[in-house]
Amino acid sequence: MEDILTDWIDEYHDWPASVELVAQRERCTGRTVRKWAKANGIRTVGGGNQYLFYRQDILSFRLRDKPGRRWPDK
Repeated sequence: MEDILTDWIDEYHDWPASVELVAQRERCTGRTVRKWAKANGIRTVGGGNQYLFYRQDILSFRLRDKPGRRWPDK
C-alpha cells in the first residue's frame, strides 16, 4: 500500500495543482474534487471556475469522508 505522506505530492513542484491533476493522481473524478473544493473553501481563480490545490489541500482531501460503510460489521 502506498504511503500517504511520501508520494507524488512530495515530488511535485509546479504548485498549485489543478482539479484534473488531483483527480487523476488521487484516482477519483473531477466532479468529486470540485464538489469537495467548493465545500471546503479551496482558493479559486477565474471568477471561481478554477480551484488551486496546494499540498495541504490535497492532504485534507485525502482525509475526507468517503461514501460507503463507516462502521464495522457485527
